[in-house]
Amino acid sequence: MLPVFALTGYGIERIAAEEMGEIPGVHVEEVAYRRVCATCGGELAPLLGLRTVDDVFLKLDAWDGLPPQRVGLQILLQRSEQWNLHRVLKILARERAIEPANIFSVTVSFVGRRNYSADEVKQAVAEGIYRHYRWEYSPDDEESSFNVRLFIEHERVLAGVRVGARPLHRRAYKQVHLAGSLKPSVAAAILRFAGVKKGHVFLDAFCGAGTLAIEAA
Repeated sequence: MLPVFALTGYGIERIAAEEMGEIPGVHVEEVAYRRVCATCGGELAPLLGLRTVDDVFLKLDAWDGLPPQRVGLQILLQRSEQWNLHRVLKILARERAIEPANIFSVTVSFVGRRNYSADEVKQAVAEGIYRHYRWEYSPDDEESSFNVRLFIEHERVLAGVRVGARPLHRRAYKQVHLAGSLKPSVAAAILRFAGVKKGHVFLDAFCGAGTLAIEAA
C-alpha cells in the first residue's frame, strides 16, 4: 500500500475524499484542512483522473513540531537531506517518464505565522536534496522533471512528490484565466455536490469563463 495525499480547496475536502474513495484500491485515512490522506493498493494512474483536487502526491514525509522560528529552516534542510527520492521516483516511473530525473522543483504553502518565507523554505529543501543527490533545483516548475510539495499547517509538515507531470487543477482547456472565474477543481466539486452528471441539462446563470459548463461536459 502506497501512502498518498491530495491537496484541495478549503470547504470541499469531504467531496474530494468521496471522489478519491471511489477509486478501487484507495482507502481514505484522514480528511483535514485542505488535504485528504489515503493509501493506494493499486496503480497510481487512476488518481490522475481526480477532478475535485488541486493535485495528488506520493507521501515522502510527515512530522509534527516544526518551530516557527528560523531554526525551522535548518530542520527542513536536514529532513529533506534524508528523503529516499530514488524509491519514490522508481514508483512514479511506472506511471510516467521522468526524464531527466535530476531536475526538480519545490512548491510550498503554509498556514500560520512564522519567521521565514515560502521562498526560504524552498531554498532549504532544495539545498537538502542537492547535498544528498547533487540534483539540480529549478525555480520554474515547467522545467523540472518532478515536483516536491510541502504543506505546512502550523507545526505539522506534510511532504510528497507529485504523481503527475503537472498540477491536476491546470486543465488543458483553460487557456485564459478571467478575474473571478472558478478554479476547475472547485467547479468540479460544485457539480458533484449538486448531483450534476454527464447528460444532464443545467443552466449557469453567472457564466464567466464557462468553467462549470466545461467541467460538466
